[in-house]
Amino acid sequence: MRSMILISPNKNEIFLYRQWSNKAQNIFKDNDKLNMVLAAERIYIDYSIAYSITYSDKEIMKEFIQKSVFSKGSYIDNDLEELISLDEM
Repeated sequence: MRSMILISPNKNEIFLYRQWSNKAQNIFKDNDKLNMVLAAERIYIDYSIAYSITYSDKEIMKEFIQKSVFSKGSYIDNDLEELISLDEM
């Protein structure tokens, strides 16, 4: 499993559930967690101060990021000492 951090000005990014509820399988939402399966690969999102996103496949994660609508001003910390604006992606 790989991981990245989503830094968002919105403390309710779990609304991603609505975006993916008809596209993902085994989707589960709790107050601060969202889990789903896309093309047989898993994505887990947990919220504390930022969003920790754990995923099993890089290409599926790339698709998830590209097809999701995040709050304006959100960034990804990719664990390579880079903060990438989702607006730039």
